[in-house]
Amino acid sequence: MEPMGLKRRPFLQWSGAFLGGLSLGSWGVWQRVLAAPVNRRLALLVGVPSPGGSSPLVTLPGCLTDVDLQRELLVERLGFRPADVLTLTGSQATLANVQTALETHLVQQAQSGDGVFLHFSGYGGRGADPEALWLALTDTFSAAVPQPLWLATLQTWLTGLATEQVVGVIDAGFTVKPTGHCDQVRWRAAPALDAETLSMPPSPSRPAGTWVLAVPPSGTAAETLGPEVKAGVFTWTLTQALWHAGAGTAWMLGVAQAQLQETTWMGTWPAPQITGSGRPALGVSPRSPGGSGVMVAVDPATRTGRCWLGGVSPWVLAQPDVELRLAVGGDPPVPDTDLLVQRQQGLVATVQAADPTMLVPGRPVRETARLLPTQLPLVIALDSQLDRIERVDATSALAAVPQVTVARPADLGSDCVLGRCQLPHEGSTYGLFAPSGALLGTSSATGSESLKTTIRTLVPQMQLLLAHKLLHLMANGEAARLPFQTSLERVTARSTDPLVQWANGLVRPAAVDVEAGQRLVFRITNLGSTPLYFMLLAWQAQDPLRVLALNPPLAVEPLAPGEMLLLPNPTSTWSWTAPPQPGLVETWLVACTQPLRQAWALVSGLASGHGWLPIPQPLALAQKLLQDLHLASLSEANPPPKDHWLVASHRAAILNFSYRVV
Repeated sequence: MEPMGLKRRPFLQWSGAFLGGLSLGSWGVWQRVLAAPVNRRLALLVGVPSPGGSSPLVTLPGCLTDVDLQRELLVERLGFRPADVLTLTGSQATLANVQTALETHLVQQAQSGDGVFLHFSGYGGRGADPEALWLALTDTFSAAVPQPLWLATLQTWLTGLATEQVVGVIDAGFTVKPTGHCDQVRWRAAPALDAETLSMPPSPSRPAGTWVLAVPPSGTAAETLGPEVKAGVFTWTLTQALWHAGAGTAWMLGVAQAQLQETTWMGTWPAPQITGSGRPALGVSPRSPGGSGVMVAVDPATRTGRCWLGGVSPWVLAQPDVELRLAVGGDPPVPDTDLLVQRQQGLVATVQAADPTMLVPGRPVRETARLLPTQLPLVIALDSQLDRIERVDATSALAAVPQVTVARPADLGSDCVLGRCQLPHEGSTYGLFAPSGALLGTSSATGSESLKTTIRTLVPQMQLLLAHKLLHLMANGEAARLPFQTSLERVTARSTDPLVQWANGLVRPAAVDVEAGQRLVFRITNLGSTPLYFMLLAWQAQDPLRVLALNPPLAVEPLAPGEMLLLPNPTSTWSWTAPPQPGLVETWLVACTQPLRQAWALVSGLASGHGWLPIPQPLALAQKLLQDLHLASLSEANPPPKDHWLVASHRAAILNFSYRVV
């Protein structure tokens, strides 16, 4: 049988059909089906930052981070025994060592009913046959004739496995693309090799289990080069999706959710390709609450602990100016276990505790509050293809834009890139680009006008992008502990089906695609003892930020304890439908223990009516929201510095739910 590949739309349709009948009441049944127990779980993780030898390829430092991310996910969240997770990185990842590890660690040890997981991060490429994919190992280019590892060879080595419960993840690219506008990412695709010098790959066969390619053969995976964390974009988002997944979530649904997060973070991005059996394998059965991370080591001499923060959003960890407050985790949380964060750098925080006995390796940690600078800027990099005069003019013009900073060439981690673009019927102009190279917004001026004039026309787009950045940095769905549950649902003829559900920091993704014009509804239930106040926002690329306006307005009517709210109400004359244009739609549900007075006051002047109303001042709204959440959080015993906003996890929840219109 030929390998089966699921492209974006068929895959999303498959996942939708698989969980199309899922309801809140039947979730426990699906948990037992998808999280079928396995006797033992074995894993091999391979990270190759540099193929070595005479290869001119630049180093990929994120490959080592990928291995760390996956190891912590498997051991601390999914219950793999540390001894059953083998890693090969750097100089260890030779062709001979990988083959030996596959044979001795996986094939010889796995028994019927066991689970097997394999992850590779590094360079990839294609042979003469576009479907013949290869992976670069440490010694691939050491000899005169390159000898990469064919993906088909890797899968053939696993045909002797006694189990079909196999998941393989390949975070590599296969087709070199132009460097584009962004120097803030590093691409994982190697140039084509001379087909005559390569050994021929084995004939394709149906691989055991399910294999996930971060991108299709025509695409190239990337790693982000942020100032704090360097990691594979797909691996990081997949780790996030599975870390916070509820019990019973299938790997395939975790992949779908990760791809949405990846697209949100990096701009337009190709969907991962699924090959093999196409069935969910290795159901996710978490052994502990997700939280923000886990304590991985303790130093008795200094009475400090090292916390791994892989459960925190990449948006937050990639921003060095955002600070976290942490406590020992648990569900319910352990009281009086706040941790003093001495140092936070990327995925690792060094902490102290008033009671040193609370510092125990393997103990989960949770975020209790987040501190955001009040003057956080939008960081814009300049395309390296701009000439010297253009760069001088752009730097001068951007310096006059409030809350915008130009990234220096040596800096990493910009939010977007200013560069040239060609538009049909408009000629050459300038635009803002996402790290993936996707065009975010263009100027209405042409290249014949001065660059300074052009940049002035882009200021509204910059303000929208900064508002988008602030919303993602305040989003704390993985840490929020407000006592309510919510789900984004699609309305059918007889009932509603949940697309995404949230409760107590856990996300349960189901189908993530909707047809244009599909009716949608948010269902919210207050499970606590105090009223809750809400605001609902939505944004789709090239559109303004919008707020959901209803009658009576959410600003006036809080949700009382024990009550359930549908947005919009079934009796409303207005209905919420998915927009007609295809693409990603992000929605933010903001919940707070106090009224969102300043934010609602800002939008109160909008034209009366129901539905999604455009917001003329998106940046001002994001800032007013932060002020409201800050005021609600100030009951904290430890107030923040005056130049920071405080968002406490038990006072406010900002949930980001995304879906794709297809």
